[in-house]
Amino acid sequence: MDLWEYWAAYGAEFDRARSGIDVGDLEQLLSWLEDVRNHGRHLFVLGNGGSAAAAAHWACDFGKGATVAGHRRYRVLAPNEQVPWHTALANDASYADALAEQVANWAGPGDLVVALSVSGDSENLVRAAAAGRQAGARVVAVVGASRGRLAAAADLAIVIPSRDYGVVEDLHLTINHVLSQFVRRTLQAVDGAAPRAAETAHWALPALTGSDWSAVLHALTAEEQAVVRDRFGLLDGERRTLDEVARRHGLTPAEVRRVEAKLFRLLEEAL
Repeated sequence: MDLWEYWAAYGAEFDRARSGIDVGDLEQLLSWLEDVRNHGRHLFVLGNGGSAAAAAHWACDFGKGATVAGHRRYRVLAPNEQVPWHTALANDASYADALAEQVANWAGPGDLVVALSVSGDSENLVRAAAAGRQAGARVVAVVGASRGRLAAAADLAIVIPSRDYGVVEDLHLTINHVLSQFVRRTLQAVDGAAPRAAETAHWALPALTGSDWSAVLHALTAEEQAVVRDRFGLLDGERRTLDEVARRHGLTPAEVRRVEAKLFRLLEEAL
């Protein structure tokens, strides 16, 4: 096999693995990411080797890239980056406990721990997941096809269906880029839509349930209007998370996203 052939084979494996990821699982992770941001909880991203570098990349992209002025920020940390603390724990306790001990110090109820692994069987990540759950945090494992003990220890396992470590690590970063950019673009879309809608769709009127509904909101069903009111706080000024709105209306996070997408399309057409 020459380089051209290997390049094509690697790309084919990447495409196959990417298409095999359950986007519904990514939507669940997105919902939990939004929940920690909206409620000021912590996000921890963990990994070993290349996955540790990816964890730091997640922290950068959610800490900076997903920050939009006027909105809550992510309180995100990659414990692998705490080098003096990490090496002290590895030297004085054990490498297997070096991440778990940091998670035990930081994590609390409502926080989110994301563990990146190819094998899903790294002892330090399995122990860190257990520490997170003991603290009341949700745990998400993003793992390769082997799944391992980490998938079983998590509240949500996002499986990248490949055993090629390079492809799995590539997709660790692809998932990060998709989610962090989606968060930023969604927040920017909300900021862009709200002022325009205030002028043309009576966005800010308190009587949104009566005759002052704009043509845009009239194009939504009654159920969709209720979702929009709760999601963006049109009646009480309190924006609610994707998870909260989904629970309140008996919908999935994906269904709430579809209502949002419909609203934004209607606003773009009207403006």
